[in-house]
Amino acid sequence: MPPALIPFEALRHLAESLLLAAGVPIDEAALVADTLATADARGMHSHGVMRLPVYVEKIRGGGFRPGRKGVVLRESPSAVLIDAQDGLGAVVMDRAVDAAIVKAQATGVGVAAVTNSNHYGEGAYYARKPVERGLVTLLTSNGAPNMPVWGGLTRMTGPLPLTFAAPVRGREPFVLDLAMGVLARGKILMAAEKGLEVPPGTGVDADGKPTTDPGKIINGGWILPIGGYKGFGITMMLEILAGVLTGGALGRELRELYGVPDRSQSLGHFALVIDPGVFMDRSLFEERMAFYLDMIKSSERAPGVDEIIVAGEPEQRRHLRALADGVPIEPSVLTKLETLAAEIGVTVNLPGAAR
Repeated sequence: MPPALIPFEALRHLAESLLLAAGVPIDEAALVADTLATADARGMHSHGVMRLPVYVEKIRGGGFRPGRKGVVLRESPSAVLIDAQDGLGAVVMDRAVDAAIVKAQATGVGVAAVTNSNHYGEGAYYARKPVERGLVTLLTSNGAPNMPVWGGLTRMTGPLPLTFAAPVRGREPFVLDLAMGVLARGKILMAAEKGLEVPPGTGVDADGKPTTDPGKIINGGWILPIGGYKGFGITMMLEILAGVLTGGALGRELRELYGVPDRSQSLGHFALVIDPGVFMDRSLFEERMAFYLDMIKSSERAPGVDEIIVAGEPEQRRHLRALADGVPIEPSVLTKLETLAAEIGVTVNLPGAAR
């Protein structure tokens, strides 16, 4: 069956209701629900409402601890280290980005590091605040060790996320948001649910042999890094920022999101916010960004290419379509949400969800 088109607000409200029923304070439930629904609206379904069942499982099991917004461990005029105390990753990352913004506005550069946290979803969501204020930002997090080192078989790290965003005069911001794996784990999970294969080169099975079977990648195998050994080097850089620098758990010390409801993931996050106003007028920076992107998009196109696309454009277009026409949600995801709702006593009434 094709995806159901769910009005954005209805999807966000359902996510918020499920989180409230699980014991999440209303302000935190609203934030987390917005991150998930927005990810779906942007087409990033691997970080959307499909994560609600495991989020609720972790909350009810004690691995995620709502109500804990983090405490400051160390601070300087331009940097802050926050202990998330096993709180919801989205809540603490949102606070960290806010802190980095304040420091960047005061000193030119703001850095916030987080330790003892959990899955925060799609990084692009948190980049929106800095760019709305004319600031440049870089975000990352470490993650469960489901990928070995390059050339090894022992799981040491994961296909870590990298988000970079910058404001642009007269157009949507440049937003590069990706994971260092060939394909995001959530997308591989979705492929497995649909009975689809993944592209060659995506991952390997438990024996390290290439496979296009998403089930074999998830169950004992692993996702390959983009760019081979170069991509693994960038992954190490991100782990240093989010794990080594934060003073928290890293590599094999981190825990899975799935299968251990009573344990926090102990993740670290890192946020760097830069005020371009320390180098030039902010308006000039945004004009230069527009000039640069226009230069890129004016490139002579290769055969069969209708348009030069830059980072952030596909997601923005999907977002606008979803707000107008509804957010596409797979029937299998809706079924899981309905099952979860029945378990915790939430009534589901989603326009457009008839199947």
